[in-house]
Amino acid sequence: MKISSYIYKIIAGILLVQLCYLNNSQAQDIRMRLDVVVPEVMEATEVDGTSFRANWQDSPGSARFLLDVSQDLSFNSFLNGYNSKELTSNTEKVTGLTEETTYYYRVRAVNNGGKASDYSSVMTVSSVLSAPGNFAAEVDEDQVTLSWTDASGRETGFRLDRSVDSDANYALLATLPQDANTYKDENLEEGTRYFYRLAAFNSNTSSIYQYTSAITEADDDDDDNDTENKPPTIDAIADISVDTKNPATERITLTGISPGEGENQNVTIVASSDRTSIIPNPEVIYTSPASTAILQFKPKKNTTGIANISVILNDGAPTNNITTQTFEVTATSENSEPTSSDKTITINDDETYTFAVTDFAFSDDDGDTFQQIRINSLPVSGTLQLANTPVSPNQEIGVGNITTLTYTPAAGASGDNYASFTFSVSDGTAYSINAYTITFNVTAAVEIPVAPVATAATGVGQNSFTANWNAVTGATSYRLDVLQNGTALAGFNNLTVSGTSQLVR
Repeated sequence: MKISSYIYKIIAGILLVQLCYLNNSQAQDIRMRLDVVVPEVMEATEVDGTSFRANWQDSPGSARFLLDVSQDLSFNSFLNGYNSKELTSNTEKVTGLTEETTYYYRVRAVNNGGKASDYSSVMTVSSVLSAPGNFAAEVDEDQVTLSWTDASGRETGFRLDRSVDSDANYALLATLPQDANTYKDENLEEGTRYFYRLAAFNSNTSSIYQYTSAITEADDDDDDNDTENKPPTIDAIADISVDTKNPATERITLTGISPGEGENQNVTIVASSDRTSIIPNPEVIYTSPASTAILQFKPKKNTTGIANISVILNDGAPTNNITTQTFEVTATSENSEPTSSDKTITINDDETYTFAVTDFAFSDDDGDTFQQIRINSLPVSGTLQLANTPVSPNQEIGVGNITTLTYTPAAGASGDNYASFTFSVSDGTAYSINAYTITFNVTAAVEIPVAPVATAATGVGQNSFTANWNAVTGATSYRLDVLQNGTALAGFNNLTVSGTSQLVR
């Protein structure tokens, strides 16, 4: 048979080789599992007193990842909830930390066939102090009162910085004692925006900064007050959650848009995402002076995490021209588990049954394809084998190998509901919630006796003789025919005989 062409395809970690034959267009599939590439672990970000974000690079052929987090470099114990935690994105916010504690994390990749890579290298991250909460500013004429909540029990003080340069070029304003929760900044310039940042510290480390700002009041007698620009307005935007399993374009209506009370400048609106790997920078559809706009974006497929979306309005004035509203988008990738159904198969007691893929029904609401089965329990009687090797409980079998799965009943055994085993089906992400059953009815095969061998007649006389034959193992009776000139002799047409001889007369 002449081979006319070869076609090679790489599909999700499986090498598929198809050989196409010229004369009959038949194809043979050969599947070889490839090693899963070890993901490259990256430095943690967003580190604070109770959490950090673990990061790693995507791995070719991977369908999901398994994340370990431990305070033990040998990973003999794990942070609660982070022992092979299954994830579909290449980042995860790790929570439940203790302040000023060293943690380690590592990652494995898993392909659609369920094969896991080796562990990545180990990344070290140390938690810091918990940052102050609810950092806020209240203006009273030429002074700003700052307040916050103390979220750490380990600080020895707080560092308070101030800037008047667009949230940059901070300088130390005050060093405050342990457990402080307020500070009054006095004798400030009228009508000026001040930016503040605050961090807890001790002799070892400090928390991340928290930020706020305030504008002091202008003098009512100042002639410039009448012409001071009012910043543009927009209503608050509610946080949302999106499913990225099969993402659709999200459309959010923005309301309350204006250039400011009593003003008529043209307003421009742009939006940005702080995690474009999950939510790309949104598009804003708006024509000034409308009071509403449409913000739209399409999440990246199968990503998880939180992205902060900033909506920025600008009325073009020299001062007080910017207003920003921020909201959170929480991305999840919800997978619908596949389903199957029970099946009964009837075979003979001397038969070995070879399974087909269609023996394991598969249905998935997400449209995912059939990837593998798991044999949950084995039949009590008979033998279940994969490529002539006994199957083990909870063994996973790829779809491409199902045709090497066989069942053989015990020799000579038969009966309805003779044996059964349970299985689950997988879409490569999750197994079916329920287990399903394949049951075998085994029918006893009908055995046809061996024909007896006739031997020489004895006692031959004028009117009679004795017909003789050899005994057949297992036979309980015999049928005797005696013919005379091709016609059955009366009484000897299919005569039932219990022994191995019969008098004929």
